[in-house]
Amino acid sequence: MDLCLVYSSPEIFVILDTSRIHSVLGKPCECHHSLPLQEQLLCAHLWPVTVRNPHTTASFDLLNHFQLLSFMSKIYAEHMYNSLECLTDNTGINIPSVH
Repeated sequence: MDLCLVYSSPEIFVILDTSRIHSVLGKPCECHHSLPLQEQLLCAHLWPVTVRNPHTTASFDLLNHFQLLSFMSKIYAEHMYNSLECLTDNTGINIPSVH
C-alpha cells in the first residue's frame, strides 16, 4: 500500500466501540487514486453510520458484540448505546455528540 501524501483537513470522527465512545481527529486520504471515505473507513474495520459524509462509525467489534447480545438477551440498540454513554462518562455531564 502506498503512503498517502494528500490528506484532507483534519475532521472529527466519532467511533462507537465496545469500551466507550471515542472522538478522534482524522485525515482521510484525498489522493487521485484513493478510495471513497466510506471504503477507507471499512478498510479500518469501521462501519459508517451514514452514507453521505460519514463522521460517526461503529467498530466491527462493537457490531459483533451487539449481534451476540441481541441474539442471546434481546438487547435493544438504544440500551446498548446508553451503556456506551455511561462507559464514556457516567456523570451525564459530557454526553458525546453523535453526528
